[in-house]
Amino acid sequence: MRKTLILGATSLVAERAALKLAGPGASFVLAARDLEACRAAAANLGLRTGARTQAMAFDATDTSSHSAFLDRVIAFLGGLDLVIILTGAMGEDPASLDPRIALPILQTNFIGLVSILGLVATQLETQGHGSIVCAGSVAGDRGRQSNFVYGSAKGGLALYLQGLRNRLSAKGIRVITMKFGFLDTAMTFGKRGIFAAASPEAAGTRLVNALDKGSDIVYYPGFWRLIMFIIRLIPEPIFKRMKL
Repeated sequence: MRKTLILGATSLVAERAALKLAGPGASFVLAARDLEACRAAAANLGLRTGARTQAMAFDATDTSSHSAFLDRVIAFLGGLDLVIILTGAMGEDPASLDPRIALPILQTNFIGLVSILGLVATQLETQGHGSIVCAGSVAGDRGRQSNFVYGSAKGGLALYLQGLRNRLSAKGIRVITMKFGFLDTAMTFGKRGIFAAASPEAAGTRLVNALDKGSDIVYYPGFWRLIMFIIRLIPEPIFKRMKL
Protein backbone atom coordinates (compact mmCIF):
# COMPACT_ATOMS: atom_id res chain seq x y z
CA MET A 1 0.00 0.00 0.00
CA ARG A 2 3.05 2.28 -0.16
CA LYS A 3 2.52 5.69 -1.79
CA THR A 4 5.68 6.72 -3.61
CA LEU A 5 6.86 9.81 -5.45
CA ILE A 6 9.92 9.42 -7.69
CA LEU A 7 11.59 12.54 -9.08
CA GLY A 8 13.98 11.99 -11.98
CA ALA A 9 11.80 9.01 -12.81
CA THR A 10 12.96 8.47 -16.40
CA SER A 11 16.38 7.07 -15.40
CA LEU A 12 17.32 3.40 -15.33
CA VAL A 13 17.97 3.71 -11.58
CA ALA A 14 14.39 4.92 -11.12
CA GLU A 15 12.95 2.18 -13.32
CA ARG A 16 14.62 -0.58 -11.32
CA ALA A 17 13.75 1.01 -7.97
CA ALA A 18 10.09 1.34 -8.96
CA LEU A 19 9.92 -2.28 -10.10
CA LYS A 20 11.44 -3.45 -6.80
CA LEU A 21 8.99 -1.33 -4.79
CA ALA A 22 5.85 -2.22 -6.72
CA GLY A 23 3.46 -4.57 -5.01
CA PRO A 24 -0.23 -5.10 -4.29
CA GLY A 25 -1.92 -1.75 -3.68
CA ALA A 26 1.19 0.32 -4.43
CA SER A 27 0.74 3.76 -5.96
CA PHE A 28 3.34 5.85 -7.76
CA VAL A 29 3.78 9.33 -9.14
CA LEU A 30 6.66 9.34 -11.62
CA ALA A 31 7.91 12.84 -12.36
CA ALA A 32 10.63 14.41 -14.45
CA ARG A 33 11.15 17.29 -16.85
CA ASP A 34 10.34 15.08 -19.85
CA LEU A 35 6.61 14.40 -19.38
CA GLU A 36 6.28 12.11 -22.39
CA ALA A 37 9.10 9.88 -21.14
CA CYS A 38 7.43 9.85 -17.71
CA ARG A 39 4.14 8.76 -19.25
CA ALA A 40 5.89 5.90 -20.98
CA ALA A 41 7.63 4.89 -17.73
CA ALA A 42 4.37 5.07 -15.77
CA ALA A 43 2.50 3.01 -18.36
CA ASN A 44 5.27 0.40 -18.37
CA LEU A 45 5.33 0.18 -14.58
CA GLY A 46 1.55 -0.17 -14.38
CA LEU A 47 1.45 -2.82 -17.09
CA ARG A 48 4.24 -4.91 -15.57
CA THR A 49 3.20 -4.72 -11.92
CA GLY A 50 -0.44 -3.66 -11.73
CA ALA A 51 0.53 -0.65 -9.63
CA ARG A 52 -1.55 2.53 -9.80
CA THR A 53 0.59 5.12 -11.58
CA GLN A 54 0.52 8.73 -12.67
CA ALA A 55 3.05 10.74 -14.67
CA MET A 56 3.69 14.40 -13.89
CA ALA A 57 6.09 17.06 -15.12
CA PHE A 58 8.66 18.31 -12.61
CA ASP A 59 11.36 20.89 -13.20
CA ALA A 60 13.76 21.30 -10.29
CA THR A 61 14.75 24.78 -11.47
CA ASP A 62 11.15 26.05 -11.55
CA THR A 63 10.87 26.45 -7.78
CA SER A 64 7.70 28.56 -8.00
CA SER A 65 5.83 25.49 -9.28
CA HIS A 66 6.92 23.08 -6.55
CA SER A 67 4.18 23.73 -4.00
CA ALA A 68 1.37 23.22 -6.52
CA PHE A 69 3.18 20.18 -7.89
CA LEU A 70 3.36 18.51 -4.48
CA ASP A 71 -0.32 19.29 -3.86
CA ARG A 72 -1.20 17.39 -7.06
CA VAL A 73 1.01 14.48 -6.00
CA ILE A 74 -0.66 14.17 -2.61
CA ALA A 75 -4.13 14.52 -4.13
CA PHE A 76 -3.43 11.58 -6.45
CA LEU A 77 -1.66 9.37 -3.90
CA GLY A 78 -3.83 10.26 -0.92
CA GLY A 79 -0.73 10.83 1.21
CA LEU A 80 2.98 10.23 0.93
CA ASP A 81 5.04 7.36 2.31
CA LEU A 82 8.24 7.49 0.28
CA VAL A 83 9.99 10.14 -1.81
CA ILE A 84 12.91 9.15 -4.02
CA ILE A 85 14.86 12.02 -5.56
CA LEU A 86 17.11 11.13 -8.48
CA THR A 87 17.06 14.52 -10.17
CA GLY A 88 20.47 15.83 -11.22
CA ALA A 89 22.67 16.87 -14.10
CA MET A 90 26.41 17.36 -14.44
CA GLY A 91 25.90 20.20 -16.89
CA GLU A 92 27.95 21.44 -19.79
CA ASP A 93 31.12 21.83 -17.72
CA PRO A 94 31.14 20.72 -14.05
CA ALA A 95 34.13 22.99 -13.31
CA SER A 96 33.20 26.07 -15.32
CA LEU A 97 34.09 29.57 -14.12
CA ASP A 98 31.38 31.01 -16.38
CA PRO A 99 28.33 31.89 -14.23
CA ARG A 100 26.05 31.18 -17.16
CA ILE A 101 27.17 27.55 -17.00
CA ALA A 102 27.86 27.20 -13.27
CA LEU A 103 24.63 28.65 -11.88
CA PRO A 104 22.28 26.25 -13.71
CA ILE A 105 24.29 23.36 -12.27
CA LEU A 106 23.69 24.71 -8.78
CA GLN A 107 20.01 25.32 -9.54
CA THR A 108 19.45 21.78 -10.76
CA ASN A 109 21.53 19.87 -8.21
CA PHE A 110 21.10 21.92 -5.05
CA ILE A 111 18.78 24.93 -4.96
CA GLY A 112 15.88 23.22 -6.72
CA LEU A 113 16.22 20.14 -4.54
CA VAL A 114 16.30 22.19 -1.34
CA SER A 115 13.03 23.73 -2.52
CA ILE A 116 11.17 20.46 -3.04
CA LEU A 117 12.81 18.75 -0.06
CA GLY A 118 11.59 21.47 2.27
CA LEU A 119 8.02 21.02 1.05
CA VAL A 120 8.25 17.23 1.25
CA ALA A 121 9.71 17.37 4.77
CA THR A 122 6.87 19.64 5.91
CA GLN A 123 4.34 17.13 4.58
CA LEU A 124 6.04 14.19 6.28
CA GLU A 125 6.33 16.09 9.56
CA THR A 126 2.61 16.82 9.41
CA GLN A 127 1.82 13.16 8.75
CA GLY A 128 4.29 11.92 11.33
CA HIS A 129 5.75 9.24 9.07
CA GLY A 130 7.57 8.67 5.79
CA SER A 131 10.99 8.25 4.20
CA ILE A 132 13.19 10.25 1.83
CA VAL A 133 15.93 8.77 -0.32
CA CYS A 134 17.99 11.35 -2.19
CA ALA A 135 20.74 10.74 -4.73
CA GLY A 136 23.98 12.53 -3.96
CA SER A 137 27.43 11.91 -5.35
CA VAL A 138 30.95 11.11 -4.21
CA ALA A 139 31.84 14.34 -6.04
CA GLY A 140 30.51 16.20 -3.01
CA ASP A 141 33.04 14.72 -0.59
CA ARG A 142 35.92 17.00 -1.57
CA GLY A 143 36.37 19.90 -3.96
CA ARG A 144 38.36 18.78 -6.98
CA GLN A 145 39.46 20.92 -9.88
CA SER A 146 37.81 18.63 -12.42
CA ASN A 147 34.25 19.07 -11.14
CA PHE A 148 34.16 21.53 -8.25
CA VAL A 149 30.97 23.33 -9.37
CA TYR A 150 28.99 20.10 -9.60
CA GLY A 151 30.78 18.80 -6.50
CA SER A 152 29.90 21.90 -4.47
CA ALA A 153 26.23 21.41 -5.32
CA LYS A 154 26.37 17.77 -4.24
CA GLY A 155 28.39 18.67 -1.14
CA GLY A 156 25.83 21.29 -0.15
CA LEU A 157 23.04 18.81 -0.75
CA ALA A 158 24.74 16.21 1.46
CA LEU A 159 25.04 18.74 4.29
CA TYR A 160 21.41 19.79 3.88
CA LEU A 161 20.29 16.15 4.01
CA GLN A 162 22.40 15.59 7.12
CA GLY A 163 20.67 18.45 8.90
CA LEU A 164 17.26 17.35 7.66
CA ARG A 165 17.96 13.83 8.91
CA ASN A 166 18.89 15.25 12.30
CA ARG A 167 15.63 17.20 12.45
CA LEU A 168 13.28 14.47 11.24
CA SER A 169 14.77 11.43 12.99
CA ALA A 170 13.05 12.26 16.28
CA LYS A 171 9.71 11.86 14.47
CA GLY A 172 10.65 8.52 12.98
CA ILE A 173 11.15 9.89 9.48
CA ARG A 174 14.16 8.50 7.63
CA VAL A 175 16.41 10.51 5.35
CA ILE A 176 18.87 8.41 3.33
CA THR A 177 21.68 9.90 1.25
CA MET A 178 22.82 7.74 -1.66
CA LYS A 179 26.35 8.73 -2.67
CA PHE A 180 26.79 7.32 -6.14
CA GLY A 181 30.11 6.90 -7.86
CA PHE A 182 30.29 6.56 -11.63
CA LEU A 183 27.19 4.96 -13.14
CA ASP A 184 26.93 3.81 -16.73
CA THR A 185 24.41 6.47 -17.82
CA ALA A 186 24.08 9.21 -20.41
CA MET A 187 25.37 11.72 -17.83
CA THR A 188 28.78 10.03 -17.68
CA PHE A 189 29.03 8.73 -21.25
CA GLY A 190 32.10 10.11 -23.00
CA LYS A 191 33.31 12.06 -19.95
CA ARG A 192 37.01 12.06 -19.13
CA GLY A 193 38.24 10.21 -16.05
CA ILE A 194 35.32 7.76 -15.84
CA PHE A 195 36.30 4.30 -14.57
CA ALA A 196 34.53 1.25 -13.15
CA ALA A 197 31.13 2.64 -14.12
CA ALA A 198 28.49 0.60 -12.32
CA SER A 199 25.16 -0.66 -13.56
CA PRO A 200 22.33 1.83 -12.92
CA GLU A 201 19.91 -1.08 -12.55
CA ALA A 202 22.03 -2.49 -9.71
CA ALA A 203 22.12 0.99 -8.19
CA GLY A 204 18.32 1.03 -8.17
CA THR A 205 18.28 -2.30 -6.35
CA ARG A 206 20.79 -1.03 -3.78
CA LEU A 207 18.68 2.07 -3.22
CA VAL A 208 15.61 -0.01 -2.36
CA ASN A 209 17.66 -2.33 -0.15
CA ALA A 210 18.83 0.70 1.82
CA LEU A 211 15.25 1.18 3.03
CA ASP A 212 15.46 -2.14 4.88
CA LYS A 213 18.78 -1.34 6.50
CA GLY A 214 19.82 1.19 9.13
CA SER A 215 22.39 3.14 7.13
CA ASP A 216 21.88 6.88 6.74
CA ILE A 217 24.58 7.33 4.08
CA VAL A 218 25.12 4.68 1.40
CA TYR A 219 28.02 4.67 -1.05
CA TYR A 220 27.44 2.82 -4.31
CA PRO A 221 29.47 1.00 -5.45
CA GLY A 222 30.66 0.39 -1.91
CA PHE A 223 34.38 0.76 -2.68
CA TRP A 224 33.83 4.51 -3.08
CA ARG A 225 33.54 4.84 0.70
CA LEU A 226 37.20 3.84 1.05
CA ILE A 227 38.34 5.86 -1.96
CA MET A 228 36.72 9.06 -0.71
CA PHE A 229 37.94 8.43 2.85
CA ILE A 230 41.50 8.37 1.53
CA ILE A 231 40.95 11.44 -0.66
CA ARG A 232 39.56 13.41 2.28
CA LEU A 233 42.67 12.57 4.32
CA ILE A 234 45.13 14.03 1.79
CA PRO A 235 46.63 17.24 3.25
CA GLU A 236 45.67 20.40 1.36
CA PRO A 237 49.26 21.34 0.32
CA ILE A 238 49.61 17.95 -1.36
CA PHE A 239 46.06 17.92 -2.70
CA LYS A 240 46.60 21.24 -4.52
CA ARG A 241 49.36 19.65 -6.59
CA MET A 242 47.26 16.65 -7.60
CA LYS A 243 45.36 16.55 -10.89
CA LEU A 244 42.05 15.19 -9.65
